[in-house]
Amino acid sequence: MLSRGQSLFKMWILKKDVVQREEKRLSPPQLKQLMEGGVRARLKGTRMASLLPPAGSETFRRLKPASRERVQDRQTSEVVQLEAGKPLPFFFGYPPPEFLNIPLEEMDPYYQSQKTFVVLSRGNVLHRFHGGPALSLLSASNPLRRAAIVLTLTHSLFSWFILLTILSSCVFMTLSEPPEWSSTVERVFMAIFTFEAVVKVVARGLCAGRFTFLRGGWNWLDVLVICTGYLTQVVNVRIFTVLGSVARVLKIIPVIPGLKKTVGDLVQSVKRLGGVIALMLFFFGFCALIGQHFFMGSLKHKCVVWRPESSNNQSSQYNYSQYNYAKYINDHANLYYLPDQRDALLCGNASNAGVCPPGYSCIRTGRNPDYGYTSFDSFGWSLLSVVRLVSKDFWENLMLQVLRSSGKPYLTFFLLVVFPAGFFVLSLIVAAVALVAGEQQGAAVSESKQREEEFSQILEAIKRSEEEEAASRVALSQEPEGKKKDSMEGLEEVQRSCPACCSVTSKVFLKWNCCGCWRGLKQRLQALVRDPLFDLGVVLCLVINAIFMSLEHFPMTEQFSSMLNDVQLVFTAIFIVEMLLKLVAFDPYGYFQVSWNIYDSIIVFVSLLLLTDIINLRFLLLMRFLRLARWWPMLHMLMKIIWTALSSLRNLTLLLFITLFIFSVAGMQLFGKDYKDQVCRIAEDCELPRFHMTDFFHSLLVVLRVLFGDWVEALWDCMEVSGKTSCLLFFMMLLVSGNLLALNLFLVLLLSPLRGLSPAYPEEKVNNNVQMALRRIYRAAGSLLGRKTGAKPELTERDGQEVDRKEHLALDIRTNGDHEVPEETPEQKAKTPEGHQHGDPEDCCSQKCCPLQVVDSSRGAGRVWTNFRRFCLCIVQHKLFEIFIIFIIVLSSVALAFEDVHLHQWPLLKEVLHRADQLFTLLFLSEMLLKWSAFGLSKYFRDGWCCLDFLVLHLFLVSLGVEIFGIGSVGFFLFLRSLRALGPLRILSHFQGLRVVVLSLLGGGAGPAAGSAGGSAGSAGFQHVGREPVCGEVLLLF
Repeated sequence: MLSRGQSLFKMWILKKDVVQREEKRLSPPQLKQLMEGGVRARLKGTRMASLLPPAGSETFRRLKPASRERVQDRQTSEVVQLEAGKPLPFFFGYPPPEFLNIPLEEMDPYYQSQKTFVVLSRGNVLHRFHGGPALSLLSASNPLRRAAIVLTLTHSLFSWFILLTILSSCVFMTLSEPPEWSSTVERVFMAIFTFEAVVKVVARGLCAGRFTFLRGGWNWLDVLVICTGYLTQVVNVRIFTVLGSVARVLKIIPVIPGLKKTVGDLVQSVKRLGGVIALMLFFFGFCALIGQHFFMGSLKHKCVVWRPESSNNQSSQYNYSQYNYAKYINDHANLYYLPDQRDALLCGNASNAGVCPPGYSCIRTGRNPDYGYTSFDSFGWSLLSVVRLVSKDFWENLMLQVLRSSGKPYLTFFLLVVFPAGFFVLSLIVAAVALVAGEQQGAAVSESKQREEEFSQILEAIKRSEEEEAASRVALSQEPEGKKKDSMEGLEEVQRSCPACCSVTSKVFLKWNCCGCWRGLKQRLQALVRDPLFDLGVVLCLVINAIFMSLEHFPMTEQFSSMLNDVQLVFTAIFIVEMLLKLVAFDPYGYFQVSWNIYDSIIVFVSLLLLTDIINLRFLLLMRFLRLARWWPMLHMLMKIIWTALSSLRNLTLLLFITLFIFSVAGMQLFGKDYKDQVCRIAEDCELPRFHMTDFFHSLLVVLRVLFGDWVEALWDCMEVSGKTSCLLFFMMLLVSGNLLALNLFLVLLLSPLRGLSPAYPEEKVNNNVQMALRRIYRAAGSLLGRKTGAKPELTERDGQEVDRKEHLALDIRTNGDHEVPEETPEQKAKTPEGHQHGDPEDCCSQKCCPLQVVDSSRGAGRVWTNFRRFCLCIVQHKLFEIFIIFIIVLSSVALAFEDVHLHQWPLLKEVLHRADQLFTLLFLSEMLLKWSAFGLSKYFRDGWCCLDFLVLHLFLVSLGVEIFGIGSVGFFLFLRSLRALGPLRILSHFQGLRVVVLSLLGGGAGPAAGSAGGSAGSAGFQHVGREPVCGEVLLLF
C-alpha cells in the first residue's frame, strides 16, 4: 500500500532506482561456499534456506526415476516461492549449459509432494511441467517430449515463426475484400496453428494433472483459434469469424515477453476495482430510474398540424375512424420540422415546456428522436441516456430535448444529479486505478528490496565464514589469502574490462598522442573548450539559430530565403568547428565517452547530409535545439523522465494498439456488410457517411472516435443498420475496456512521473558552465562600472559550482546563531505578540509610516482608543459576526443573479435590488472599518483575503457612484460594474476547506494569503488565545 504521504512519482522513481540497478550475482566460489554447512547455518530461518538443497548436495539435478523418493524427503512449504515463468533467484547462480532445456528435479518445497518437474530456459527462466506421462504415453525422459519442450520454450526461431504467422494473419484480417487465393493462405495458417498446439500438447500433456495444456488459460486461445478456423471452413457464420480473429490477435500476448504480465496486472487491477464498479453501476441505475419516472414518453410529443375544415367544427376530428386518426398523426408530412433537422420539433403540455407554432397542436405521436434511440421510456434506454450524459457526449442536445418536452424546472435533474455525481464517480474510478497501479509498483519495489536484502545476508554470512576460517588458519599458522583470492576470482572475472585487442586498437586509432607539440596543442584546446565562455557561446549560437529558423514563413521572397540559407550554413560551420575542436582536444576515445558529444556528432552528420541534398528533411535540424538540455537542468530532467516513462510503458502501449486493432477488425467483420446494404436508412442520398465500418481504416476511425468520447452518434448509425443488441454490446465493451481501462491507466502511469517536476522534488545541479560564464560577465561589468555586484571576489569558479545551487527551503526560515528557527506565522504572532498582552491588538500602522502613533494606552485618550479596538476585536472574532457576514455575502450574490436584461420590465424589483445594494455596501464598509480598528491597517493589508474584501467593497462603492451620477452606460464604468461578480469569491475566505483548495491551486500555500484566514472569525490570520476573557475585560472597562 502507498503511504499517506507518498506519491506515485516517488514510488515510480524508487522502482526505477531499484529495478534498473545492476543485477546481483554471486561468483562460483561464493556459490560453492553457500552450499557449505557453515554458511547455510547462518541463513537458517530465511526463505533462501528453504529453497536451497541440503548441504553438500548439488543445486541442479537431472530428473531420474529415483528422484521422486529423494525429493519427497525434503521439507515442504505452504507458499509457492518459485513461480513458473519467472527467473530463478540470484542465489541459485547460473546453471551449467548442460542443465538447460532438460527435465530437472523440482526445487520449490511447495511442489515437493506433487508430481512435477522443472525446465530452465535461457535467462534462468523456470518452467514447470506435469511429471506424469504426456498423453499417457510420453514420459519426461522421452526424446520426443524433450524435443517438444525445447521447441516450445527455448527455440527463439519457433517463437518468431509463430509471431510472424500471427502478424501475417492480422494483415489478411484488414482486407475487406480478400483475394481469391486467401482461402489457401488461411489453410496454411490453420495448419501452422494446429502444429503449434500439437507440440504444446506433446510437451505438457493434454489435461491430466497440473500444468498441462488445457490447464493453462492462454492455451485456450489456441483451442478457440483451431475450432473457429475449421468451423468457418464448413459454415460461414459471422460470429465464428469474429471470435477466431480476436483469438488470433490475442495470441500475440503470450508470445511477446512481458506483455502477459502487463495483462495480468490489468486484470488484477480490474478485480480490485470491484467496489468502485459496483458503486458506479448503482449510481447509473439510480439516475436511470429517476429519469424513467420523470421523462417516460415525454420525448414523443410533437407538433401536429390539423386540417383546415377541422377548425370550423371542433368535433369533425372525431368523424374519422381510429385507424385514420392514427395514420394522420403518424404521417411525417403533418409534423412540424425545423430547417435541416432530421427529427420533428419537440413540444410539451407543461407550462414551462416548448410550444408549437400557430396552427399546430402538441400530441404524443411517432417515435423518439435520433432514430428512436433517445428516450427514457424503459430502464434500458434510460440507462443508455444516463451513460451518455455522464460521458458528456452530445449531452447538451439531450438536455435541451428534455427541457423542451418536460419544462425548464427539470434542469435541476441535470445540474444536481447527473453532472456532479457523474464527475465524482468517474474521478473515483481514475483515482482507484491510480491507487491500484501504485500498489503494484510498491509490490515490485518490495520484491526488489527483498532481493537486495537476501544478497546482503548471503555476503554477510560468507564474510563471517571466511573470517572464522581465516582465524582458524592463523591459529594453525597457515596463509589465509589463498581462500580469499579464490573467492574473489569469479567476481573479478565478471567485472573484467574490455579484451586486450580492443585496448590496443583504442590506443593506436582513438588516442592521439603522437608528439610533444601535439600534446601541447591538445592542452590548450582543452582549456578552450572547457572554458565557461565557450559553452555560453555555443548556447547563444543555438538560441540565435532557433530565432532565424522561426523567421521562415510562406511565401518568402528569394532574397529572404537566400539569406536564411546563408545563415544556416554559417551555424552549420560553427557547430562543425566545435565538434572538430573537441575531437582534437579530447581524442575520439574521450570525445565519444560523453553521450552528449555523440548526439552532437549525429546532428552535425545530418546537417552535412542536408547540405548535399541527399535527403530533404529539414525538420531534422530541429533536433539541434535539444542540445540546450545539456545546460538547462529542468529541460534535461523533463526529457529524462519522459523517456523513461515511455520505455516503461511500451508493453501497455502495445496492448492499447492490440485493443484498437481487435475492435477495428471485429467492427468491420460484424457490421461492414450491414453498412453497405442498409446505408439508405442513415443517409438520404444512400451514400456512406464519413464514419462507417465497411473497411478496416474507417472502422479504426470509428474506434478512435469512440475512445475519444464521441460514441453515441456512431452507436445510433450502427443500431439503425445492423441491430440493437450486437451494436450495444460492441460499443459498451469498447467504451469500457478501451477508454476507462487502457487509456485512463496509460495516462495515469504516464503523467505520474511528471508531477515530480515541481520544486518539491529538486534535482541536484551538475557543473553548469553557462551560469559560471554569466557570473563572470556580471562581475566584469560591475568592475567596469565601479559598482559592487554582490558577488564575492574571492569565490572561485569551482566553489561557485557548489554555492550556486537553488535553495529549495521555505522562505520563512531565518538563522538564529547556529540554529535555524522557523519564522512565526501570523497566527503564532497573534497568540504571543511582542510587547502586548494576550488579546491586545497590534499597532494600526508601521512606525516608519506613522511615528506619531506611539501613545500611552494606560491613561487618557490612549486608553479609550485601546479599549475601543479591543471591543472591535471582540466583535469581529465572534462566531455570530462571521455567520452574519456569510449571510450578507450570500444575499448579495443572490441579488446579483437577478440583474439581467429583463430587469427594466420589473420596476419594483429593480428598486428593491437598488436599496439592497446600498444596504450591502454599507454593511461591507462597516465590516472593513471594524477590521481596520481591530487589526490595524498594517496587518489588514498584509492579508490576501482582506485585500480581496477591500477590492470588492470599492467595486460596490464605484457601482453606487455610477448609478448616482447616471453614467452607468459608459463602457469603462459598465466594465467596473460587471466586476461586482467577484463578490461571491469572498465566501472562500470563511471556510477552511475552500481556503486550502484555493491556496493549493495557487501554488501549494505560497502567496500573500498563505498564512492568512482573512474574512473569517480569525480574519487576517489572528487567532487569539483567551478570546472570552478579553470580551469580559472589555465589558468591565466600558
